[in-house]
Amino acid sequence: MDWLGIALCSLVATAGTCFAWAPLWHLQRLTGVDAALLDSARNKQSQQERLTAIVDAARQGSWAHDLATELASCSDDPQRMAAANEALADADHMLELRSRWPTMGIRLVALAGLLGLICSWLVASWQSVLWALPAVVVGVLACLAAQRAENRQRQMRRQQADEVVQILVGSLYHAQVELPLRRSKRRRR
Repeated sequence: MDWLGIALCSLVATAGTCFAWAPLWHLQRLTGVDAALLDSARNKQSQQERLTAIVDAARQGSWAHDLATELASCSDDPQRMAAANEALADADHMLELRSRWPTMGIRLVALAGLLGLICSWLVASWQSVLWALPAVVVGVLACLAAQRAENRQRQMRRQQADEVVQILVGSLYHAQVELPLRRSKRRRR
């Protein structure tokens, strides 16, 4: 009976840790362009060459590939800036989408682990609580590490998305361009 509490706490700690690390795996797929490929695209002279380099280098269906193909279809500068701003907003949304999962993983491991420890104490003895407690502590520490890694990864991906836009848009990145008004996607009643 002592092993039941230990197994329960270990299972909860493992599940919470996997839940906390899931957004990090998602963030690694966001931009879809390596730093070396960004450098080679940056060295291209014309904007069309840079667009072609990113389209060839980025994975099909990635954020950078979609942005490059959309920018290639734009006819003038205001449309390019509108497409770039929309793509940056999409990237920011994707970055923030699962940003609270590591915190939820910490709560899951702590609360469910506490419940497992209480059940272990009620069913078995104090010895089983002492054996199950390290599993909960390790689970919480792993979730804290996931939270810190996810914050660093999110910041890095944000900078990489800015770099991709700066490379693809070129001199328009710092220019003051009046953006065209887009129709609202909401339905009017």
